[in-house]
Amino acid sequence: MIDLDIGFELSEAYQAVTVYSIQQWQVQWDTDITGRHYNQTESTVSTRVKYSNKCRHTEVTITRLRLSKCKLNYYMHKIHKHPTGLCSICNKDETVTHFLLECAASSTYRAVLLACSRLVLELLLFYAMYLRIAGYILLLYHL
Repeated sequence: MIDLDIGFELSEAYQAVTVYSIQQWQVQWDTDITGRHYNQTESTVSTRVKYSNKCRHTEVTITRLRLSKCKLNYYMHKIHKHPTGLCSICNKDETVTHFLLECAASSTYRAVLLACSRLVLELLLFYAMYLRIAGYILLLYHL
């Protein structure tokens, strides 16, 4: 009998590369200083699709909301398109968290969300039912 080491099968090699790549990605995700907002809500990397919708506009709006890259004053200030980045109603940083959870201007819409269940930012940003509602709110505000 001849013992011959032939190494990995092709499928095993693909799996090993995938596992290694995700591990390296996680290390980088944990140590990078950019993307901290999103890291707070999604601390583990994965290749799964976070949200999809048949309507491309809604999908883009929700993705921008998740990544804090929407037309709220705080982000607009970062890209030099708004003088202060503050909410015109509350005079606080108009972040996604402020807009969805704290701002008096969105209290009516927030009441609808609260009626559905207890509002937690992670749930709002990652579960489809909440994402659709949040997307409609942003569309109403033309964000």
